[in-house]
Amino acid sequence: MKNDIVAQFLLGFFIALANAIINLAVNGQINWLWVGTTFLISFALIFTYQGTGVGKKFYSVWKIGKGELITSGGVEKDGVWEFDKSNIANDKGFYGPYIPLTAGKYRCVFRLKIDKSSREDKVVCELDVLLNQAKLAAFRSLSNRDFKHSDKWQDVSIDFNLYNDENRVEFRFRVKNIVEANRRISFDKVTVYKRLV
Repeated sequence: MKNDIVAQFLLGFFIALANAIINLAVNGQINWLWVGTTFLISFALIFTYQGTGVGKKFYSVWKIGKGELITSGGVEKDGVWEFDKSNIANDKGFYGPYIPLTAGKYRCVFRLKIDKSSREDKVVCELDVLLNQAKLAAFRSLSNRDFKHSDKWQDVSIDFNLYNDENRVEFRFRVKNIVEANRRISFDKVTVYKRLV
């Protein structure tokens, strides 16, 4: 995943422009309406750039079964992996892909679904981002209540920052209380985005 130099330049340019316009508005040289207009135009241009063919979409997707993510249980059904009490033990799941990432801000999105959601607040899985098999960059635990609907895909995101370039970044999923919760959790993919802000 490479840096998008053009997007970073545009972001820096529009931040500088917004600062200049705020300074002019504070000194009474222009109307405050210009401040709001500048922010709206700045964000619209950057998000349009990122979302069209003009700007590169800086994200990567990983799935189990392509040699990228390694599973310690579960079964594959129709291209997705299912984890329940019949095919996995507690603290097992998947991990990988041990990729290098440059310093910056990231969002990791796990696409998951549960067979039965409930109001019960029992932890059913944990998600994290690990650096060099030692340093935890982000962590999130999910209970039955975190899944809003039964048998519908849900994107669960974790934001993390890298202050240095990292050589071995992995994304991990572990089941918890799978027997007690009597649930089946399905996993589709992990997507990692480089964030501008």
